[in-house]
Amino acid sequence: MSRVQHFERLSGRLLYAAIPIGCLCIGARGGEEASQPEELPVCKAHEVSVVLPEVKGQLHAVAFSPDGEWLVGVGSYPLPKSGTRRWLAEHIFWNTTDWEATRDVSLLPDRGPDPAGGPLHAAFVGEGTWLAVLTNDHQLQLFENRATRRRRERRWTLQMSVDLAAVYTNKSTNRLRVRYYSWAPMRSSPNHAWLAVPIHDVDRRAGALGRSQSAVGLVELWEVAAAQTSGATKAGPELLRRHTLKHAFVKPTDLLSLTFAAGGRRVVTLSQGDLVLRIWSSETGELLQSCAVDRGLPAEVVTSEGLDDVHRRDILDGDLAVSPSGTTVAVAVGGLLRLFDLEGFRWKSFHRSVSAQPSSGSVVLAFHPSGDWLLQIANGQLVLFSVSPLEPRLVVQLDRVRVWHPEMLAVAPNGKTVITGGYQPRRWSFDSLLATAGVQTP
Repeated sequence: MSRVQHFERLSGRLLYAAIPIGCLCIGARGGEEASQPEELPVCKAHEVSVVLPEVKGQLHAVAFSPDGEWLVGVGSYPLPKSGTRRWLAEHIFWNTTDWEATRDVSLLPDRGPDPAGGPLHAAFVGEGTWLAVLTNDHQLQLFENRATRRRRERRWTLQMSVDLAAVYTNKSTNRLRVRYYSWAPMRSSPNHAWLAVPIHDVDRRAGALGRSQSAVGLVELWEVAAAQTSGATKAGPELLRRHTLKHAFVKPTDLLSLTFAAGGRRVVTLSQGDLVLRIWSSETGELLQSCAVDRGLPAEVVTSEGLDDVHRRDILDGDLAVSPSGTTVAVAVGGLLRLFDLEGFRWKSFHRSVSAQPSSGSVVLAFHPSGDWLLQIANGQLVLFSVSPLEPRLVVQLDRVRVWHPEMLAVAPNGKTVITGGYQPRRWSFDSLLATAGVQTP
């Protein structure tokens, strides 16, 4: 057992941020410091979880379908005994009733350590009928589950692919080449009708985007709907480009994370370098408000967590998660975890990392559907937090968890199952996590 690390709560500070005229970032009066347990339970992954079957490589992203009937994992791995370093792309679909898996494996055309075509991101759209997959060469693929009667005969098949590098055009080149992929996650809206797709473009002739120099980081909003023919719905999806959220970045990691909020009416982004939380309208693509992550923090915390002006650009890991109500955003940056109230536009509370080790890899967050719990992967640990008050309740030591992907944590819609990806993907019972944490459930 290890002692709980120091828990701090924001109190009585007024916050201001560089935001558009008419928008104000106001402070949170956090009240008294929340109570904390005397000791924090710590266990190992194999004690409270089982390994997902049929996985050959690393799962970069895992996602549940909206009805909870399907779990998908996507990733890639090198072809065994391949002297030329050939790679395989892997899509695995589990039905969550008996956890039988269907694997779709394909040989990537390129060679080398990072071949083009490898799947990085996955999100369900529609009512769970379609699965969107974004590859590292900016191919947006849509898979469809066509079977409708006998469940065990349902298969996911690739229906269409969009080359996002050809989406943008200008007068001089007639095309903007997207040369690098983004590690920020791809997210679907709460009603699964919209996709927020991260893009990183380094073409210096980005005239169509209003910039003549440096790189441009984008979040592209797409609407996904059933195609219509003569008034009748035909099989297959349709992608409609809607809005572009524009950022001025200098490298792919500058967009750390993004998520939908407020029932899908807002998109929240977190950027590396300035560490600013930005809130956009998904209906117009306009920037509405912004607030710095370090606003209102005690000077000692800003310095110790490396959030000062000198060191903040060295922070390369961060993530966002929105509560089921859509009104609270959890923000993880380095070793700091904060809660932001979207309705009152204020920071509510914060907590420092439970690990004494420096942050490595990515930080990954996910809310439990109840809204009472928050899960975090960081520094090779899965940490269970209570939300009110914000405090850690359980630490699980993970195996082979070199996390570099923001979609390696998923919670089932019914809240009963948790999935962690990576080199050794695991399935967890949430009730078992609560029991190990010593939390009594009705």
